[in-house]
Amino acid sequence: MSIIITDLCKSFDDNEILKNVNITLEDSSIYCLMGASGIGKTTLLRILMGLEHADSGCISGIDTKNISCMFQEDRLIPDLSAIDNVRIVLRRKNNRAEVRNNLLSILPDDSLDLPVSSLSGGMKRRAALARALSYPGKLIILDEPFTGLDKDTKLNVINYILKMRNNRTLLIATHGADDADLLGAKIIKLD
Repeated sequence: MSIIITDLCKSFDDNEILKNVNITLEDSSIYCLMGASGIGKTTLLRILMGLEHADSGCISGIDTKNISCMFQEDRLIPDLSAIDNVRIVLRRKNNRAEVRNNLLSILPDDSLDLPVSSLSGGMKRRAALARALSYPGKLIILDEPFTGLDKDTKLNVINYILKMRNNRTLLIATHGADDADLLGAKIIKLD
């Protein structure tokens, strides 16, 4: 079933952020949400996740329990390792070896058991990404997942996303038109 956003509006005080937004996210598709900074991309994502309320309009076809998200800030548990930060969202907790094997695609082996507080910013982003992709939601939302990644790391992360999404609907907020090409994504432009 598609996720349908109909006539969504949101203002903060007198500042109208979203006005009559209409979007259909088809099952198993990949979308890049694009637009200038401050245009409302993150606000739209927060409404989808149930973290903000729209002033008007509606969203159908998704329940917030079926949404997985990577925020702009990492929101990792600092004292846990990358492996344990991923395992915390899994239904089966005894799959440490499987999580390690998946993480090796995007993180060095010697970083996987360290507290994430000791990792670089880029490594934390990749751990947060892995956690979002591991949660068994119908919709995966990634808010600026490529921030701070060099070109080679970004390509590696894109391959990881495509491998781990398991045919789920993917919505990525990004500024890079080349990201949409690399992901094979349809572009949703907010203006």
